Amino acid sequence: MFKVRASLLFAIISFLIVIIAGLLKDVRFVTIFWRSLLAFLVAGGLAYLTVFVLEFKGVIDFDKLDYEEKLREIDEEIEEEKEETEEEGEAEEETESAEQEEGGGFAPLNTDKIERVAS
Repeated sequence: MFKVRASLLFAIISFLIVIIAGLLKDVRFVTIFWRSLLAFLVAGGLAYLTVFVLEFKGVIDFDKLDYEEKLREIDEEIEEEKEETEEEGEAEEETESAEQEEGGGFAPLNTDKIERVAS
């Protein structure tokens, strides 16, 4: 898919450049049309051929992705995140239980513990 997109991009760019150059030089519209069509086909073909050869030689791998390896990496990252959240949850539970044992945790307010200040 990358080969087609790249060749189409280069073809459109060359098409527009030829049209602009023809309009600036006051060339007939029929001549501009045929030259731009030829530039479109040649640039697109050359770009497609270049990307095809580079992929065949192994210089670049645009379309060849190892999805299985990427899925494994994603699964490993998810498992690591789950383990970290579980460890954090256990640590929070331990600190909460320690606070409750020490008496430093939350306790409801009683009327017995309220001290009145005389003004």
